[in-house]
This record gives sequence, C-alpha cells and structure tokens, in this order.
Amino acid sequence: MLDWSRSIASARAPGYLWPVFGERQFVGRVPTFTNPPRDVQRPSRGGRVLRLSFRKLMTKVFKRRVSDLAINDMVDLTSCPFRRNHSMAGMEYGLVVHKEIEDANTVVIGYEGIVHISYTPDTVLHVKPAPIYLFPHELVESDHEGERNIRFFHKGSGVVINDPLMDPTGRVEVDPASEYRLTDADLKALQELNEAVDEAVNDAINAMAKSVQDHLLITTGDFAGRHFSCGRGHRKLKKVAIRYALAEIAAMKAEIVTIEEPAK
Repeated sequence: MLDWSRSIASARAPGYLWPVFGERQFVGRVPTFTNPPRDVQRPSRGGRVLRLSFRKLMTKVFKRRVSDLAINDMVDLTSCPFRRNHSMAGMEYGLVVHKEIEDANTVVIGYEGIVHISYTPDTVLHVKPAPIYLFPHELVESDHEGERNIRFFHKGSGVVINDPLMDPTGRVEVDPASEYRLTDADLKALQELNEAVDEAVNDAINAMAKSVQDHLLITTGDFAGRHFSCGRGHRKLKKVAIRYALAEIAAMKAEIVTIEEPAK
C-alpha cells in the first residue's frame, strides 16, 4: 500500500500532482450524440471552400465543488484545470478514491491509477451522475401482489411496470432494451436501489429494537422477531423508506445540468 504522508512542503500548493506508481487504470467514456451534424464552410489557404461536418456532445453532469466530492464520484477530467489538456482527459473519467482536507484552502483528491491533485475547495468539477439519476422513466412507489417496491411508470402505455421483462399487459415476454429503452446499467441500478431500501428497513428495525431492548434490559430478540415477522410494521417502514429514497433522487436530479462540448 502506498504511503501518502506528505514530506514536501510544495505539495500543498493547488495543482500539485502526486505521483502514482503501478499500472494505470482507465474508466472509459462512451460519447453519445444527441443532435445531428451540421456543416460549416471554411475557406482553405488555397482559396477553396472546405466543408467541415461536426457534432456537439450533450452530456448530463453534476457541477460539484471539490469540497463536496465523495469517494467513488466519477469526475470528467476535462473539467479539471490541471488535467484538461492531458491527451487522455477526454477519454476517461477519474474515479475518486481519496479525499483529504489539508487546510482551509487545500483539498487533495486522489484518482484511481492517475494522480493525487491539490485543489482550492471552491474549484468546480463535472461529475458523472450515477445511472439511477439518468433512469429513462419516472420512478414510482408500487404495491404489487403484496410487495411494495420501487418500479417505473411507462408513459407510452400509462401503466406502472413491475416486471421489465414483460410487456405492459404483463402477458408477453419482451426485451427491456427495445420495449422500454432500458440498458443493463438501468436494470442494475433499479435492482440495487430496491436492495438498498430493503437493507435500510432492516437496519432501522434492528436499531429501533436494540434501543428499546437496551432500555428494558432485554437480552434476546425472540419477541422482536415474532413481532416484526407479521409484516405490517415492516411494510409501513418500507413505505417511508421508499418515499424518502424517491424524494432524494428527485432532489438530486434537479441539480443535473446539460453541457455542450465538441465531440472528440
């Protein structure tokens, strides 16, 4: 394991690049073009007119101050003032694996396999939204066949889709990609969101039961297990957790901005 203890005073200056030894790792960027190419005429040196065709890359990002970055954030390195001119900046994202507040004027961010960089706290970087924030349909609370979960509303059919492997009628198997425009990343994000909600509910029940048990000097959880196994309390807590999760997602999506940049 690398020792990142600092012994060089100049390393505290913003923009200082900490060396990283070992194999370089890349997180690739796959651009998607959302508007058609447009032609531009430009005279050449010989007087002829050259017709150039180019497209703009529309990218949805969070704009984050360095002081607000979190571990596992994916930073667009073209927004980094110290990496934007690097030959690979437009082809990779920087995965944040280290964050250290050195002092009131310096935050050190470490990117996996690249470098550790010192920034001023108010430096703004572009962060790639997690797939759940780019989910192509409205996420909603669903109570289907006695199970409460987060599903999505399909505007085309006007119904809540509880199983993306079935058509809106629930009778015919379909391909989620062609029927609902869902990628593997979308499906994984929705599944992981529901798993996180289930985990949050179980953690809440355990924490609540332990607090009561400690106060009442109860050393076993037998009665608590029977009490919550009936499902009514669990369903009520899960409803609260689902609505909270959806509110957080909506608040985060409101912060997403679309930037336009020339395609590389």
